[in-house]
Amino acid sequence: TIAVGCVKELISQGIRIPDDIAVTGFDDSYMAETIIPEITTVAQSYHEISAEAIRCLDLIIQGKSNIGRKIIIPHTLIERETT
Repeated sequence: TIAVGCVKELISQGIRIPDDIAVTGFDDSYMAETIIPEITTVAQSYHEISAEAIRCLDLIIQGKSNIGRKIIIPHTLIERETT
């Protein structure tokens, strides 16, 4: 992930994480837990995203308008060692 690459480069440059800079990733990749320090990340529910996508497709198939509909899917901040 990009966050993993950032952490590796920052460490190689002698920058202390999280003392000098905080790093946050997105998607809660398994790599976020395997690197030291473990990366703080935002997790999202792929199950809920998929279910909402299916609901949207169903509306389109039924000929119902889906334009302008705002969809909010909850996410979770997983705090680890980089913040």
